Amino acid sequence: MVIQTDLDDHRYATGTKVSDELFDITAEIALLGHTGLGHASPERKYTLDSIPGEPFTGLQLMCMLYVGLKRTAPDLDPGMPFADAYRTALAMHGSA
Repeated sequence: MVIQTDLDDHRYATGTKVSDELFDITAEIALLGHTGLGHASPERKYTLDSIPGEPFTGLQLMCMLYVGLKRTAPDLDPGMPFADAYRTALAMHGSA
């Protein structure tokens, strides 16, 4: 589960302060996604300057963006269909 993996990642650690790294990653994905992400393709064709050397699929980036936005602004509705998966991942992660 991609969202669970994102929650386990140290860059998405819970807490009262949003890390600069989380903000940078989220902002970079948002800018990249502005032109559209191929969420249906399993091809790892996207790269991020903030996480060098690791290619991502469009779906991975969308999940990372969702988690980043929810960690940055928990009351925000990112407008993506990941709310149920996010709640499940939070419960599995012990963050709910």
